[in-house]
Amino acid sequence: MSLLFKKGLMTDTMEESTLDSIFSEISKDITIDATTVFLDAGCGEGDVLKLVKEKTEIKRAIGIEIDEDIYNRAVSKHQNIEFHNAAMEESGDLLSQADIILINNIGIENSDVWKAWDNIKPGAVMIYNNISLSWKLKSRLDHSPRAMRTIGGEEYHWVIKK
Repeated sequence: MSLLFKKGLMTDTMEESTLDSIFSEISKDITIDATTVFLDAGCGEGDVLKLVKEKTEIKRAIGIEIDEDIYNRAVSKHQNIEFHNAAMEESGDLLSQADIILINNIGIENSDVWKAWDNIKPGAVMIYNNISLSWKLKSRLDHSPRAMRTIGGEEYHWVIKK
């Protein structure tokens, strides 16, 4: 499934072509449709969530942002997106609803990774670009994270929870 993003356009954290490549890769293993729930942990001002809602069939996009000022800007900027002012590791009920979780450019501690991972439902996909997260997750996985090609100068990884 290609999202047919125009190359070169930017969100606050990611090029549209990067997001297109990510969705093209994960759609080989999971179905992405109107019932899919997308969650962006550390969503910033919500521009990635806006793109996901505009460029895919996904109807529910959730943003979690720990910084209250950034959260308030996101809510003002995108009224049709669901935002929560919280830490990822404290958002278990939201994580358990998500089919796709994006962790882009945020630092998380080991204990926070485990708390988040334990709340993700089986079959959900976690996408991240923090290489140290791969090592943190490997000890808890029954399979290795998959590495996507380097996209926009960053290497993205993803894993499906079994």
